[in-house]
Amino acid sequence: APKARAPSKSARALQQITVARSLKAFVAAVSRVEDVNRLAQMHPDWLRRLVINDCWNGWRYQHNRLNKDKLEVLLDAGLDVDTPGLLFTAVWGSASCLSLLLQRGADPLGDRARTPNERNLEQCPFVAAAEERGTVEQLRELKKALERHPKYAHRAKEEWRDAIERIHENLLEMSGRRKYVKEKKWLRDEILQYVDKGYAVCP
Repeated sequence: APKARAPSKSARALQQITVARSLKAFVAAVSRVEDVNRLAQMHPDWLRRLVINDCWNGWRYQHNRLNKDKLEVLLDAGLDVDTPGLLFTAVWGSASCLSLLLQRGADPLGDRARTPNERNLEQCPFVAAAEERGTVEQLRELKKALERHPKYAHRAKEEWRDAIERIHENLLEMSGRRKYVKEKKWLRDEILQYVDKGYAVCP
């Protein structure tokens, strides 16, 4: 029997991952690479596009299951679940990829976790989820991930409260003071009350 090909460190082997179309070809390409984490250095834009799972076809957004399956293959091959930018991009791009990353133990604070003492509103996944009007489920998943993540479980309530403060701060910056009260009410009525009972609106 022919010897199995040893995993490669070459840039060409990594490139083959990015151009593989079918899942079968993708799995084969991944198996030939020694360290899939090099994708984050060599092909960061491709990696982020992978978790933008829904594409506009001119009429509506279509769900692309293949990208989620590819992400799962990469995670199984050792891709760091906390690869910079991955979780944040998934918030904007794909509910299924976001769920997968959180299920695999991704830090729900994403890139912001690396610099917790800085403001970094633009790096907060919770802020991104609140900006995406209608993404109640994604914000709920992030909150649940806070509650079960070993790093935050003991202080999940405090982290959630801090996340809400960042959401409100971002809302103020985006809407301005004149519209802030109205936008804050919308946020509570349309998103937060469905994520946290403490924000429930009395009928």
